[in-house]
Amino acid sequence: METTNSQDNSPLPWDSHFGGTPYLLVGMDYPQIDDKPAPLLAQFNLAEVPPLDGFPTTGILQFYGVDKPTWEWNHTWFATEARASMSYPELMELAGAKVLFFPAPILAVADLITDFSFSPL
Repeated sequence: METTNSQDNSPLPWDSHFGGTPYLLVGMDYPQIDDKPAPLLAQFNLAEVPPLDGFPTTGILQFYGVDKPTWEWNHTWFATEARASMSYPELMELAGAKVLFFPAPILAVADLITDFSFSPL
């Protein structure tokens, strides 16, 4: 995949991009990690990227993350009794990451959050 900068540096809400504002439907809460808004690391519109075996060819995949120390992470960090019953999304959030997937994105700006002035990011 090749990345390019748009002329006005503002992709459409459903375009693939690094950083910036995410594709979110009106009424959705902004993704949080540790009760704080999580910065968008990357958003991929799978219709824009080359197909990968076993992966969907449509949808929007988003990666959020926060700065957490990873020096203590190893297999034992995840393999504790307290974490054994946690779901994968819960584990990722605990580790400082969040992944969202929208399998059938709505491509209508009126249905999407476009004002992110509420976010301190």
